[in-house]
Amino acid sequence: MDQLISGTPGLVGQTTGKLTTSQYSVATIFVDHYSDLDYVHVQESTSAADTVEAKQAFERFCKERDVTVLHYHADNGIFASNGFCEEVQRCGQTISFCGVGAHHQNEVAERHIQDLTQTARASLAHAAHWNPAVTAHLWPYALKHASFVRQLVPQENHSKPPSELFSKAPVRPTTKYLHPFGCPVYVLKGKLQSGNSIPKWEEHLRVGIYLGHSSLHATSVSLILNPQTGFVSPQLHCIYNDQFDSCKHDANFSAVWADKAGLQSSDSVSDDEYQVTLPSHFNSPFTLNEHEPSVISPTIPVPVGDQANVEVPMPEPQEVAPLPVGGFDVKPQEQQEIPADMPEHEGVNTGNEGAHAEHERANAQNATRSGRQVNQPQRLIETMISVVTIVFCLCNAIANLDDGTVNHTIQLFAYPSSIADNDTMYMREAMQQEDREHFLEAMIKEIEDHTKRGHWRITTRDEMRQKGYKHKPIIAVWSFKRKRNPMGDIVKYKA
Repeated sequence: MDQLISGTPGLVGQTTGKLTTSQYSVATIFVDHYSDLDYVHVQESTSAADTVEAKQAFERFCKERDVTVLHYHADNGIFASNGFCEEVQRCGQTISFCGVGAHHQNEVAERHIQDLTQTARASLAHAAHWNPAVTAHLWPYALKHASFVRQLVPQENHSKPPSELFSKAPVRPTTKYLHPFGCPVYVLKGKLQSGNSIPKWEEHLRVGIYLGHSSLHATSVSLILNPQTGFVSPQLHCIYNDQFDSCKHDANFSAVWADKAGLQSSDSVSDDEYQVTLPSHFNSPFTLNEHEPSVISPTIPVPVGDQANVEVPMPEPQEVAPLPVGGFDVKPQEQQEIPADMPEHEGVNTGNEGAHAEHERANAQNATRSGRQVNQPQRLIETMISVVTIVFCLCNAIANLDDGTVNHTIQLFAYPSSIADNDTMYMREAMQQEDREHFLEAMIKEIEDHTKRGHWRITTRDEMRQKGYKHKPIIAVWSFKRKRNPMGDIVKYKA
């Protein structure tokens, strides 16, 4: 057994009441060496009390399957504490430990933790890509779901799954009720489940998120997260969307539950809120008139305090001088200089006071309630306008091409892709090709390179037996490939 510690807090599921502030941060993994079965128990801390509770939960799991635990093997740390050792002695069991810093002596548990972590991370990444309501705070359920799937699937070199080997039961477990972690679920509303009625045209279903199997219920009952309330409840009357088709189009799938559970703050300003307001048409975004200078004045919504969509004007628009025909050297317009000896008259404003007041008002609008200044992404605006302009020009150029030119262009890129699959082959296939001499030269070069660099030395089986080598030689497999340039011409033979 061993423990996994996560820096990301995990959701503690509950069905009713006010959402708790408790968070999961540790998972204790138990592994049976005979059947390769693993059991995951999530807990709030690495304390001896929580670890003893995990041990008791695992032994209840074993007792249900008529298995008795006699010995444990673990790392040092909390497993060597007095509280845990006393619990082991009280149950009439024994325990052994690894050496200090010798985690490889507990390699079976370490390997299972690595496999479970990678599987759970892949499940979370896949679900979060399609479902915006899935966050990393669901890692406890993803970890337990990965362990549950491993119990039902036969492992390498075994025809039976770990759960069948562990319990020695002849009945194979079913995978009928397994679904992708985080997939959208539509649950029948509670009133209809209780036999009551609702208005005819009101929705009969609510959305949910699949968090895996419920260990306290039948196999057909799943744990479903309500993305609006944050409650996790066991549900039977569900429709599962294993293809994640509806998440992107349903506004009910959001991470509101994480804010209510206190797992992430909603006050932080995300980059998605800074959205540039671009022109609706791009026929000529930078059309310059020969008589009147064009003015570019984009706007950007900046969240200030509770005002999330206040249009804040950008700094004063700059006048762009017309480009000269036939050249690109553009000189800035000369500014009128005011003589120093010019007398100032009443009612005449030089513009400095007005500009200063306007600057102060702009700074006040761009500040948050705490006084922090929000920098306006001027470079982002310029970059996006340039990208949109380039894309528009490319679309116009492609639209003006005739069908024949488009077909020839597509064939130019499709030809190398069509022959790429025929360029990878094994030894027998390569020797049947017309250019097999090039493959033979590539084989000789590959062997000479390894020999010169000292990667191996040639020996015989008799010499291996005389020197007592117990390793079994493996058969070498040759793989060949023709490497081509984008035009489809062969540039290299690789062995």
